[in-house]
Amino acid sequence: MIPMHSPIRIDGVEIVLIDDLVISHLTQNLESHLMPIESLDDELPLYVERRQIDALSEMHPGLPIYGLWQVFIASERVPQEAGLYQICTDLEPHPTRYLMRESDGAYSGRLTGDTLLDLSSPHSKNSEPVALSEEIESLRLPEQPIQTLQQQHNQRLQVRHRNLMLMGFMLLTSIFAGFAADRILHHQHTQQLQLATLLKEQNQALQNSLRQLNAQGRIEVIDQSRRLQQLMILAHHAQPIELPPTSLLADEQMNAIIRAPSPVVPLGLPVHTHTIQPDASLHISW
Repeated sequence: MIPMHSPIRIDGVEIVLIDDLVISHLTQNLESHLMPIESLDDELPLYVERRQIDALSEMHPGLPIYGLWQVFIASERVPQEAGLYQICTDLEPHPTRYLMRESDGAYSGRLTGDTLLDLSSPHSKNSEPVALSEEIESLRLPEQPIQTLQQQHNQRLQVRHRNLMLMGFMLLTSIFAGFAADRILHHQHTQQLQLATLLKEQNQALQNSLRQLNAQGRIEVIDQSRRLQQLMILAHHAQPIELPPTSLLADEQMNAIIRAPSPVVPLGLPVHTHTIQPDASLHISW
């Protein structure tokens, strides 16, 4: 005899078993007060009464609720062959539950004597019912218990809340990434402007020196195009960089500091020496 509508331990879990119905062809009249539940046998669709599942959920808060036939199907106790199968419960006045499996469908209900109840009209059974094993120790539970409509609604709200939180986090991450990229680009642009200003000032100083030397007749025109080309290569391939304030195009040897992440020696620059400093900057001379 299977205890119903009261706490029972199955598969190591304390649960409550509820009357469920197997109905292959659901009428519109029944659909209004029945709720479908999970069945591991596609040929045995299961339903429970909405009011009954709500009442049991309030009576036993916190305990998972499963259907009687749902558990027997999950435990592979219901044969695949057509026939009349029965289970004895402790519910009165009609404790026996039956499941009629036929070639064109299946239905369940209460069995009293030779009469099948819970049909559109009582029917006398045509075959001898087969009693299913009621050993509770070997029963197995489906993965998910039955949820009331309110529990399903609350679960949907939780999923929606999690999705909104995830979307908010992704939006904040995008905003932060955009702000960080803007700051990095602004910093690089500022450094490029500073380098251009330094080169412009040095060029102006050289022009002034050339004019003075030329006026004194002490100048031999020197082609500085090679040095300018080297500085353009450096400025194009290595950012950010620093040049010593005293650097002059006429210097026999020039120096620079490259502070870019993972700095490398620019291609096309005839570097004599290069040294990685403790602060990860690269010092080069050419």
